[in-house]
Amino acid sequence: MRSQGIKGPSYKFFHGNNKEIINMKNEMIMSSSPMELSHQIFPITEPHIYSWIKLYGTNFLMWHGSQAELVVAEPKLIKEIMNNNRSFPKREPREYLKLLGNGLVTTRGEKWLKKRKLAVNAFHAENLKNMIPDMIASVDMMLERWRDYEGKEIDAYREIKVLTSETISRTAFGSCYLEGENIFNMLTKMAYIVAKKKYKLEIPGIGDSIIKVVKKRESNVLTGEAESYGNDLLGILMRAYHSADETQKISLDDLIDECKTFYVAGTDTTASLLSWTIFLLAIHSDWQDKARKEVLELLGQQNPSADNISRLKIVGMIINETLRLYPPFVVFVREVKKEVKLGDLIVPANVDVTIPVIAVHHDPQIWGEDFHLYKPERFAQGVPKATSNNMAAFLPFGLGPRTCVGFNFTIIEAKIALSMILRRYKFTLSPNYVHSPVPRITLCPQHGIQVMLRALFINKLWWNPIWTQSQMRSQGIKGPSYKFIHGNTKEIINMTNEIMSSPMELTHQIFPRVYPHVYSWIKLYGTNFLMWNGLQPQLVVAEPDLIKEILNDKDRAYPKREPTNFIKKFLGDGLVTTQGQKWFKQRKLANHAFHVETLKRWRDYEGKEIDAYKEFKVLTSEIISRTAFGSSYLEEENIFNMLTKLAFFISKNEYKVRIPLIGKLVKTRDNTKSDKVEQDIQDSVIKIVENREKNVITGEVDSYGDDLLGALMMAYHDVDVNQKISLDDLIDECKTFYVAAQETMASVLSWTVLLLTTHNNWQDKARKEVQELFGQQSPNAGNI
Repeated sequence: MRSQGIKGPSYKFFHGNNKEIINMKNEMIMSSSPMELSHQIFPITEPHIYSWIKLYGTNFLMWHGSQAELVVAEPKLIKEIMNNNRSFPKREPREYLKLLGNGLVTTRGEKWLKKRKLAVNAFHAENLKNMIPDMIASVDMMLERWRDYEGKEIDAYREIKVLTSETISRTAFGSCYLEGENIFNMLTKMAYIVAKKKYKLEIPGIGDSIIKVVKKRESNVLTGEAESYGNDLLGILMRAYHSADETQKISLDDLIDECKTFYVAGTDTTASLLSWTIFLLAIHSDWQDKARKEVLELLGQQNPSADNISRLKIVGMIINETLRLYPPFVVFVREVKKEVKLGDLIVPANVDVTIPVIAVHHDPQIWGEDFHLYKPERFAQGVPKATSNNMAAFLPFGLGPRTCVGFNFTIIEAKIALSMILRRYKFTLSPNYVHSPVPRITLCPQHGIQVMLRALFINKLWWNPIWTQSQMRSQGIKGPSYKFIHGNTKEIINMTNEIMSSPMELTHQIFPRVYPHVYSWIKLYGTNFLMWNGLQPQLVVAEPDLIKEILNDKDRAYPKREPTNFIKKFLGDGLVTTQGQKWFKQRKLANHAFHVETLKRWRDYEGKEIDAYKEFKVLTSEIISRTAFGSSYLEEENIFNMLTKLAFFISKNEYKVRIPLIGKLVKTRDNTKSDKVEQDIQDSVIKIVENREKNVITGEVDSYGDDLLGALMMAYHDVDVNQKISLDDLIDECKTFYVAAQETMASVLSWTVLLLTTHNNWQDKARKEVQELFGQQSPNAGNI
């Protein structure tokens, strides 16, 4: 080789150059300072090839033990090698690589041709198109997990590994990641062994796990659950395994090896590409924004499809630049069995030929002096233009007859995943990220890729609702479809307006009038259904057993909903709206204030004859004023009037759409008016509190009293922090009981009187009972 101008490090007895290679790699790994955040990774991933190309030239000879390896980084010669599969076949895999099976990647000759044909059929264009729904479903699963990490850090590499495992399980083997998890875990151990070259280690059980998957598919065919083995990769392999034609037939070992190959190739290749793409976009936010803009313009709210992802030009440029800077495979290896001519060189027999992809992709003579910079615009006019029609200058998936058969599968999956991620999230690199690309089976991040997730506004407005709707429908819960931003509020308002436009006849069938939307949708979708109040999903549950489970809430899974802004102003953060420990404290106070002994005093405050709802409002206001606050309706009439105004604002705004953040920035007229009413109520309650305090201080009364206001004021002045409440708590609790007691009693009394006026027979029965039990006595705790 030297006589032909090919230099290289000298051969050392027995070891060749292994010791030098190991020392160079260890020096990089053991370096005290971490690698800087640079895309110039060639010196890190293959330090020996990087050093020796600089020392000996583009093509040189090195030694793996006693095995000669001709390193060829010249594109013209690479093209010749990769296109000539007969003279430069795949090298016989080393022992540790055989752990991954004798599948398509490692096999050769006639056996390779047979397996290649099967794989080509599995990844045919029409089959790829049919795989897209499964790819989308896999990405949806991942994005649902990400909802728990919004605003937090995730390891994108780990997440993408699970995603690509799920995708290959669904598309190639008709199962899911959980079914194949055991296989993936064992193959991950194997990948580690391959990287560490632990020759004698073996992982048992992979074959058995794959056979279980095969047996399950066979059983489905035998029992009639499935008509055929299917058109996915496993189905095609199983048909070949059962074929009567010896030229088509493969053995069980072949089937297992092929499954192992595609489990690995289908996960690692795409995981490498997607992970490094996310890493690069996390750093280069300008390109992340450009890609997102393109995705939103082309896809809008549609799912990715074969047609629309093929038009993602910017995303395609980004993927190609990722493959250039961080190729999944940093080297390809071929062998020369007998002497062959390569360009002007004569290559002797029994020489391995190594093609350092990373060297070609980072060659300044091909890509310019800015080769180490991230510039997707290089590919703006396609790969041929970017490489000046030098096809061997860009070979992330190989070249020639042995080009990766899953190349299109990987690109489609990457485009689908990226488009779905970009529509929902913005991501930046976490400060915890440590840059350390390492070549194992594929180029992967040694310490993962930590990124910070931030949900996009469109996520809240569209994707989260669509996912929730899909999840509920998959469980048989139907309902009206979610409409962008408005949900079902327009439909609800229209139904309500229509029903209210005409007077109702005197009937007790009030359900269609008070809740016309719930009435209609229960008839249409069933007892339980999902509807949308703007962006907020509402599961309507009318099934008694489920209602009991929800309201008993043994596991505290169904707390009170956070009240709307208007309800907070109306009721404050009192017993009705509050939750958790604060609720327990306030509930305890309320129980004390309305103890049965206190209620006995109500007999002294009976109202006079009433004939209208308005009268009952005055009556119940008087009762709550006297019993809970030790005053009278006339003293607190102003508070009740203002609370009535707030109730009007709640009713008016019940189905108005609330968009996150915007409501905080822009105030409506109703918001402004209700703010003023709320402040007036607060001032009025404070006056009542100050009045009670003044009476205690002047000695007019001995204590704050045993009514609700007294109990609240004692808690307000309590020195025990566990019992103490704030002034805001006190005011909110007063508002809550002013409203809750008045409105609840007024409603019950008013409708009872209406019903008794229309059903005289029951009015007579009730009167008879009262006269028999009470006689001339007043009601008391015993007789009522």
